[in-house]
Amino acid sequence: MKFSAITPFVLAGLLASTVGCDSKTDDKKAETKSADAKKAGDAKKADAKTGDAKTGDAKAGDAKAGDAKAEDAKAGDAKPEGEAAAAAPAAEVKLVSVDLGPVGPDWAGWSVMAPEGVTAKESFGAAQLTNGTTFNLDIRNSKGDVAGFKKDIAANDVNKVKQFVVDSADALLYESEVMGQNEFHVYGNVTIGEQVFNCEDVKGPRHMQADAEAMWKTCGTLTKKK
Repeated sequence: MKFSAITPFVLAGLLASTVGCDSKTDDKKAETKSADAKKAGDAKKADAKTGDAKTGDAKAGDAKAGDAKAEDAKAGDAKPEGEAAAAAPAAEVKLVSVDLGPVGPDWAGWSVMAPEGVTAKESFGAAQLTNGTTFNLDIRNSKGDVAGFKKDIAANDVNKVKQFVVDSADALLYESEVMGQNEFHVYGNVTIGEQVFNCEDVKGPRHMQADAEAMWKTCGTLTKKK
C-alpha cells in the first residue's frame, strides 16, 4: 500500500484552511460576545431609564403629596362662615334718646337711651319700648319682686330655665327653652334718684342674649329732665 507524498504546497494549503477556520470561529465568538455586551448594555440603559422613571414618579408623588398637604393646611386655616361670624366683634349698636312722655302723664319728662328704631307706647300701664323684632321691653314705675319672679320661672314646665347669666338680688338675665328653642330674658329693678323702676322683656318675641343685654342696658339709662 502506497502513500502519496504530501507536497509542501498541499501542506501549506491545509494549514491555511485550518487557520482560516479557526479565525472564522474566533470572529463568530467575538461577534457573539459583542452582541451579548450590547444586549447587556441596552438592558442596563433600560433599567436605568426605568429607575429614572420610577424616581420621577416618586418625585411627582411627593410633589402631589406636598400639594395635598398644602391644600389641607389651607382648608384647616379656612373657617366656616358661622365660626368666622362668631369670631368677628359685634357691631356697636347706636343708641338714641327716646322720649317716654307720650306713654302717659306719669312718664312726662322721662326718657331712655335705646337702639335706633325703638319707639315708646303705653301697654297695660307700662312704658313699652319696641322695634318690633329684637327689642321688646316693658318698664314699670314701681319695684318688682325679683326673688318671687325667680321662683315662678323655676316652676315653669313649659318655658324651662336652662341657666342664669346674671343672678343677683336686683336683676336676672337668664336662658330658657320653649318648644325646643332657646331664648333669653331679663327681669330686674333699677333705682333712679328716689324712684325704683322694674324692667322686663315682653314675652312672645324670641330674644337672644345680646338682645336681653341691650334691654337691660337701656333700663339703666332712664333719665328725667330737671
